[in-house]
Amino acid sequence: METAYQERTGRQLLQIGVVLFALGLFTGFAVPAFANPRMGLASHLEGVMNGTFVNWVATTLAAAWGAGVMMPIAAQGHTASPPYETVIRVLLTSLALAMVAVCVLLLVGLRRPRGEEAK
Repeated sequence: METAYQERTGRQLLQIGVVLFALGLFTGFAVPAFANPRMGLASHLEGVMNGTFVNWVATTLAAAWGAGVMMPIAAQGHTASPPYETVIRVLLTSLALAMVAVCVLLLVGLRRPRGEEAK
């Protein structure tokens, strides 16, 4: 049986996911206005396909700043100043590591049958 805390947390996570999905949709309207429209399209797709993972922020900043060293295919030769490229590098690297860690934790957590106590 779910506790009130679990229900509230689940609802909050769902709301955050929907907000990120909506931001991805709205990003699609702004694609032509970005310094790098192709990266803007990548940001739009990140938001609608991976809205629950927060990498939408990194790709949107890369699109706005014209950054692209970490994503050369989407950047199509665009590069930004070194500080902007560093921000994008830090965001994407930390997000990649966090997503791998989450996947490992989920796999470990899913190994136990539901309801079995940790020993």
